[in-house]
Amino acid sequence: TLPAGGIHAVFPPARFRPAKVRAFVDILAAAEKRRSRGSGS
Repeated sequence: TLPAGGIHAVFPPARFRPAKVRAFVDILAAAEKRRSRGSGS
């Protein structure tokens, strides 16, 4: 569970971005989407 508040991700352009970083950002985005749906927003 992510704590309430914002998350900021700063990473290099796609051609320099490791697959692990992209996967982590995708997980964070999915978690935020689920959290925002659950809050009634």
